[in-house]
Amino acid sequence: MVDNTLILDSQEEADFKAWLEDANSIGLIEDDCLFHPPSFVLSKPVKRTFHKKLKTKVKIVEKTILQGHNYQADCMFTPTFSFFDKIDMMLSCDGSVWVDVKGIWTQNTSAQKFSVNRKWVYQKFGIYINKVVPEKLFKNTWCPESARLSPKMKQVRKKYAKCKTLKEYNETI
Repeated sequence: MVDNTLILDSQEEADFKAWLEDANSIGLIEDDCLFHPPSFVLSKPVKRTFHKKLKTKVKIVEKTILQGHNYQADCMFTPTFSFFDKIDMMLSCDGSVWVDVKGIWTQNTSAQKFSVNRKWVYQKFGIYINKVVPEKLFKNTWCPESARLSPKMKQVRKKYAKCKTLKEYNETI
């Protein structure tokens, strides 16, 4: 389903990847999960041509006065029909779910930047980017075993102690 040689940007992305693998194993999503899909070009650079006077001639110089702006989502996947009954994420016009994974704590500029990027992508491409905070998602669904247990001691982490396992979640649906 997901490339194991993939380099993820954060522990939250790794935890979300494990959640997606679990979701695939119970038939909530298709096998086409893609991390770091192609970027959206939200604006191209703005360039202007200037005449620069040299000693003996005038040279035409092109300068970038505004940099371009791209946005890259963290993940996209195709849900199955049963996904929408159980998970609160929005489907985009292309039939897939696009995700930006965030931690509980982010810098103010990161949250503001994401909010603007999400609006811009939606307006320009009709694609809604879902903000996913794994800790909140796990409390509402299940916590993957790899995220639930501490890496060294293999004991349940406090923040996930009250989360359901995939097996417990599956029994409630």
